[in-house]
Amino acid sequence: MINLVIGGCGHIGRAICEHLLARGDEVIIADLAGASPGALAGRVPVRACDVSMMPEVLDVVKASRPETIYHLGGLLNRVSEASPARSFDVNVKGSLNVFEAARTHDVPRVFFASSRGVYGLHIGDTVDDRTLQRPDTFYGCGKLYVENIGRWYRNNRAVDVRSLRYPTILAPGVRTKGHWASAMIEDAISGMPHHAEFAAREDNGVFIEISDAARAAVELMNAPAEGIHEVNYNIAGMNMMTRADALAAFLQQHYPLFTVTWRETTEPRVTTRWIDDSRARAEWGWKPDYDTLGAILERFVAQSAIWRTVRPAS
Repeated sequence: MINLVIGGCGHIGRAICEHLLARGDEVIIADLAGASPGALAGRVPVRACDVSMMPEVLDVVKASRPETIYHLGGLLNRVSEASPARSFDVNVKGSLNVFEAARTHDVPRVFFASSRGVYGLHIGDTVDDRTLQRPDTFYGCGKLYVENIGRWYRNNRAVDVRSLRYPTILAPGVRTKGHWASAMIEDAISGMPHHAEFAAREDNGVFIEISDAARAAVELMNAPAEGIHEVNYNIAGMNMMTRADALAAFLQQHYPLFTVTWRETTEPRVTTRWIDDSRARAEWGWKPDYDTLGAILERFVAQSAIWRTVRPAS
């Protein structure tokens, strides 16, 4: 099976590529010119493509002739807040370009990486797939719009679009602005003090380990069509929200010398406590491999380049 991974040079894109290769599938990456595929270099062809440019998207889809497109190209939250017009061009118009290219070149299936950011603040203790979606960020607004565009293509243009609403993805090397948890874990393992530039003590996160996130996408896209009803699914590794200071305390149990300095903020806090991904579990058998902080930390250490010399205390 030929898979085109748009945005395949990013952290989650590379993880999806690795998972597909392990299955014996053929993989082609499309990403911005000059983007590096990291360890995939020499193993996977990389095509230059800016998703906001329709001719480039049409060309790469026509040349690749994929059976499935994994669409992960886009601007993240903080960049979207700073540049809403550019975010619209890339995240919304770019996604429309991908869906239309799939229709034009008879690609039967498209995966779209959505986000729990489609929900926003003040939505209650538990969020499930049918919780009212009122995003409070431009990034979340764009993700919600694309979810619905994808559903339209599914219903009206015979393109089987499916999506996952990802929570915070944890992996070594992820130090993206606003994503505080991976950096905190990595600093604890490496014996470095951590400055919580993007987190106050009260900040909440719901986490998924990166290999679980990649596997979930591939399993969703390979699930029989007759079982797919919700279409846009919540997904989580750890369903329960974890406060930033609770994660720090957990890490200090394993690394007693680990210290954190906190950012003070008066910004609104996320009040949700639980992400319900039961429809993903029921409809296509989703189940994370890493669903506790302990399991995620163990996996994190195993993936980190420093794991040979620094390990959690027993």
